[in-house]
Amino acid sequence: MLDAFEIRLADLLADALAGADNLGPVDRIGSVPTPGPGQVGIVARIAQFTPRPHVGDDRRAELRQAGQIRLRPTLHLEGITTILLTAAAPRPPADDNSRARLVAMLDRVLLALHSEAVRSGLAFATAADQGFELDSFRLSDASQPAATAADPRSLQLSYGFAGRFWPVQETPEGDLITDLPTRLAVMPLRLPERITAQAGGAGLSVPLRLDLSVTGGAASAIAARLEGAAPPGALVGDGTAAPAGYTGFAVDTAGVADLVYQPPADLAGRAEVRVETRLTHPDRPSIPLARFEIEVLPS
Repeated sequence: MLDAFEIRLADLLADALAGADNLGPVDRIGSVPTPGPGQVGIVARIAQFTPRPHVGDDRRAELRQAGQIRLRPTLHLEGITTILLTAAAPRPPADDNSRARLVAMLDRVLLALHSEAVRSGLAFATAADQGFELDSFRLSDASQPAATAADPRSLQLSYGFAGRFWPVQETPEGDLITDLPTRLAVMPLRLPERITAQAGGAGLSVPLRLDLSVTGGAASAIAARLEGAAPPGALVGDGTAAPAGYTGFAVDTAGVADLVYQPPADLAGRAEVRVETRLTHPDRPSIPLARFEIEVLPS
């Protein structure tokens, strides 16, 4: 419910700002992140909420799932989320342009959260049941945080939200899904099935097979990135040029690009890493290909 909402807000911000200059850590932790030199860190969290009283709002809502009608408790809530932006202290102090970096990142955040999809709440939806559905997400105000009133390197945005929240239903039992459908554009992209990696292990090579006959033999490459605010592990490129925020991988003459994923050194529990891929070309816009998941197991 609220936990999933906070996670989704941080992920949405991280994805919207991917590739932005001077972007530091984006998270939902309860304290200010530690951006590196020249970076601006961002924290998103729920600050407060209240119920929205309506006649009959205490009844259990119907959930139609797998041909069955189930009832679930639903909370109608409205509240405030805060987004704190903090620029790193200058090194050396004489080269202090942190305020300019902070305001530039503020512009990016304001524009990212002002789209119609975000303001209507639709951008927060995913294919999975997250336990919430927003009706609105609107800018309320911007201010200097009280805890850092004397520090010009921090700014705080407040956004009002309203929506419905409910406990996520248990995962239905049944056979594991082994075939993952992919959204294809322009050409087919064939992916290995059930990709897994282990924390502390060597880099995992994921071969991506393409039919490049439609490009007429023009030089193409694959660009990929890990989605989310703080995905475990990293992609290791081969030096191929890629758009900002992406890692590049060359496509050989057989139409295969070896995407290399390096799992983290350690992991507390099982995690899923979402990977976005695009077809790139030196002289043409990149084309979205597919998204897939890598299951990362603890060592």
